[in-house]
Amino acid sequence: MLKRIFFLFIIFSLGFFSFAPAEEMQAQDILELFRSHANNSLQTLDMNTQQAVNVIQKDGLTGSEAKAALAKLYASTPFLTDCSILDSSGVMVVVEPPAAKNLEGTDLSKQEQVKELRMAKKPVLSKMFMAVEGVHGIVLQYPVFSPTGELIGSVSAFFKPQAFFSPLAETILKDTKFEVWIIDDAGNVIYDQDKEEIGKNIFTDEMYKSYPDCIKFAENAIKEDSGKGSYDFLEKGLNAPIKKEGLWAAVSLNNTKWHIVVVEAKGKEATLKQLCSRQAMDDIIKNEAQTAISLLSAIYSQYESGKFSLDEAKKQGADLLRSLRYGDNQEGYFWADTVDGVNVVLYGKKEVEGTNRYEANINGIYYVKEIIEKGKQPGGGFTDYWFPKKGEETPSKKRGYSLLFKPFGWVVGTGYYPDI
Repeated sequence: MLKRIFFLFIIFSLGFFSFAPAEEMQAQDILELFRSHANNSLQTLDMNTQQAVNVIQKDGLTGSEAKAALAKLYASTPFLTDCSILDSSGVMVVVEPPAAKNLEGTDLSKQEQVKELRMAKKPVLSKMFMAVEGVHGIVLQYPVFSPTGELIGSVSAFFKPQAFFSPLAETILKDTKFEVWIIDDAGNVIYDQDKEEIGKNIFTDEMYKSYPDCIKFAENAIKEDSGKGSYDFLEKGLNAPIKKEGLWAAVSLNNTKWHIVVVEAKGKEATLKQLCSRQAMDDIIKNEAQTAISLLSAIYSQYESGKFSLDEAKKQGADLLRSLRYGDNQEGYFWADTVDGVNVVLYGKKEVEGTNRYEANINGIYYVKEIIEKGKQPGGGFTDYWFPKKGEETPSKKRGYSLLFKPFGWVVGTGYYPDI
């Protein structure tokens, strides 16, 4: 269930992202959705893997607590295919989930990310490659050290990029003229809506050799972290060639970059109604809130392990929520209130933080009270209310989703202005 919930959207703080009318939507909006999804999902993976490594370094590679930590890593990072603990020679000694236990004993020492980690003794995010699981995928490899600082092994978190991106693409891009594809620095296609392209290399595969403009476009996308251009290539479905115009942006983790490209097929009728639909936005903000809760859970786990006090954990959680941005001009955000109505985080209104707003009323709606009550329901809930946009005084109609994080006693929310 957790994996299904995670899939639709894992980007942070879409928050009060105000969409333009359908006819005004641009590829930049879609690019930002995918960029933030990739960036924040990778950060979540990095945080969860580090949490597991901290336990394994204390307990040893095959201790009971180490195995539990690996199981928690798999359970708390729903897009993972599997994860494993490798010994110093690169052999998988513990694997999760149980269905992948047959991989224990597999020697991964010849894989590039394992060799790179053993040389640099730093975390590595791999390029796209054919894994022992028999599918193309990507691995985050994290070193494990002994108490004396000796490298004794590593933790491997393996995932398929199509599981990472497909649910978002299916929600956002259906029935539009926009397409999304993603490559790494080597030109390997790590995601494309046409599954036949995943795992191919734009610079070497026969499919692309008849389209030099496409190759040049990819070269520019790798060279520059952001930009735009045009090229000819096969339309979606790999049928006839068509002119495409696109723009790109990059995300990175541990010195590995992904280059996300959004293109528009020219000359074909399309609509962005799906993108702006209430159901699509509801799906997005619901999963935004669930993702934020998962990050707070990771911070709370550090408190449970004794790394810092509960007050310090709450401060870190508040700082995290306060810093999250998304959307046009980075205007999206999260907020949080205690179950008693004391505001913890409200981006743009720091004077409100620490005050009780439980009885706040706009246009006859006690919106904070309702947001808290909806958030306390099993699985959280949606609230329709009124609230001024940033920099404005006149309230606008707004729709939010809120969810309780019980360990802190906070109700965390995010939302959007349905300006469509």
